[in-house]
Order: sequence, then C-alpha cells, then structure tokens
Amino acid sequence: LPLLRVRAVVTVSERVKMLRTACALSLAAISAVAGSAYAQVFIEDGQSNTINSRITNVVVVRDSAGGTPTAATIVNGGDLGRGGFAFEISLFVEGTSSVVLDGGRIRRSVVTLGDSLFRIESGIVNQDVYIDQNSRFIMNGGTAGFDVVAFATGSSTLNGGTIRNDFAVVESGRGVINGGTVENDVVALGDGFIEIFDGILEDDLIAENRAVINMFGGSLDDDVEAGDDSIVRLFGGSFGEDVEAFAGGRIEIFGGTFAANGIQNQDSGIASGGTSTIVISGTDFEIDGQAVGFGEIVATSGVLTGTLSDGSSLNSNILRVDEQGTLGTIILVPTPGSAVLLALGGALAGIRRRR
Repeated sequence: LPLLRVRAVVTVSERVKMLRTACALSLAAISAVAGSAYAQVFIEDGQSNTINSRITNVVVVRDSAGGTPTAATIVNGGDLGRGGFAFEISLFVEGTSSVVLDGGRIRRSVVTLGDSLFRIESGIVNQDVYIDQNSRFIMNGGTAGFDVVAFATGSSTLNGGTIRNDFAVVESGRGVINGGTVENDVVALGDGFIEIFDGILEDDLIAENRAVINMFGGSLDDDVEAGDDSIVRLFGGSFGEDVEAFAGGRIEIFGGTFAANGIQNQDSGIASGGTSTIVISGTDFEIDGQAVGFGEIVATSGVLTGTLSDGSSLNSNILRVDEQGTLGTIILVPTPGSAVLLALGGALAGIRRRR
C-alpha cells in the first residue's frame, strides 16, 4: 500500500483559493473598464431572452429594477466571451434570475450569485463554473471544461454530461451526483457535503476539513481519502484503488466492491493512519483465514475477508499505519439492525425527492 497522503487535498485547496482570487480580480477589472469596448452587457428586463449570436463583452443576467427575474437561454450560435482576452469570466448570473446553456459556447468561466440558477443541457463552458452565495447549478448534459465549484451555501447537481476536471464543494457548499462523468477528483472541503448515487468518477474521492461525503452507487477509478475530521460513508458503488483515512479522518464502509477483492492488486486496500478510524460493517470476518470478532483489529496488516452489510463479499488488504507514534484504527461492527436500515432508507428517499 502507498503511504497515506494529502497531495490532492493541498492541490485542490490552493486551486480553490486561486479561483476566488481570480473571480474578485475579474469583477474589479470589469468595473474598471465599464466604458470600454469590453464593458458588461446587462440583460435585466425581467423577460425570457434567447442568445443565438456572438457577444464579446462580459454578460450579466440579473433581475429587473422592479425585482422580476430575468431568464436567458443560450442556443446553437450563441457564443459568449472574447477568446484570449484577460478576463477569466464570461457570464455572471445574479439575483433570482436564470440562464440555460442549451447549445452554443461560453468561452471563459461562469459565476452565479444570490439565488440564481445556471443549467447546462448541452453545449460547452470552456473553463470553470463557480456557484456562490445561495445559487444553484444543474448539469444534465454538455461539457464543463474545467472545475465546477460550489462555495458558501451554493449547490451543484450533476445528472449527466462531462466535467473535465474537479467537482468540488467548499465552505458549506452542497453537491449531488446522479450521473455523468467527472474526469478528475470529487472533493468536499470545509463543511462541504456531497451525495453520490451514480456516475463515473475517474480519479479520487476526497473529504477534508470536517466535510462529509456519502456514496451510494457509481464507479470510482482511484482512491477514497478522508482527513482532518471529515467523514466518508460508503454504502455502495465500486472503488478502483485505496481507501485511506488520515489525519483524524473517518471512513465507514457498509457496502460496495473494492479493487483488491480477490487480491488481484496487491498494492490496493484499506488503510488507516494515526488518529484516523475506518469502520467496516458486516459479518463473518476473517484475517488471513482466521476468524475475528467485532471490535478493533489488533493486526497491523493482513487480508480481511467477510460479507459487508449490503451483501457484497469483501476480500481486501488492510493496513494500520503509524503516524507520529499512533497506529490507525480499523473497527469491525455487525450489520445494522432493521430499524437502522429502515431509517437509512427513509433518509435516502428524502434525498432523492429533493433532487
């Protein structure tokens, strides 16, 4: 097993800081050139609008002076933002207004503020989508060319289409993945919260700094990582490589299939380091062929077999890693009773109704 690591978390944290800085700088730059050829184009009539041509200026869609929401739909032929210009942002959506990308192209990034909505049905955003304040982003198709990041109390839902880099939530952002493809990491930072029901996740699943991720289905090609008082709960899905808890993180495993099942990959497995904890729920556990009871695992390594709470077979390497003189904890617990499973089912149904 590789050493427990925080490389991806650090990279994402630094990139989020840069995204917010770029957003603030772009806002200041736009204000500074308000009378120039690159000034904003305001769509604020409280009506429904269609954009089907090239607009090189920064577009701002916001409520009318009387507070009526404005709606805009970008269709084939619609092309926002000046290619190669220094501004990082092509589109702002503010207030309670909404924009739908249903064909066409947004050359730079999109920022949503207030209680606004940005939705992608088809077409492409070349760069990032930033969901800030209490705004919402929904992606049913098309392509986001780089990161999708929900800040503050913003929310992001991926139902289809492709995100070519990270799907991230930070601060108190919320995220739901019901389908589609994320070509890099799925990340929750700060008090961020993510639910995953389906979809193709081509890199790591990362929770850091008190974040929570619940995964019920879908496929993950690389690692699950939880650190710094975060929690990851795995109820189902498939996992391509390591499951790692580090720096006080916690991972709870109730179901799913793991890369090392059948010990096809000796370099993959389940690892806990230092003050971190991994809890595995199921029955009939054995380590290296010897039956073990419920409770903390004493062995520092071995091959753990058993049946997880969802009925999946487990056959995985395990490792308790020494971090600054403290070995990580791995705990085996019985399958939850029917009352707990019913409560979980009710919560899941509520989540699905809110999607």
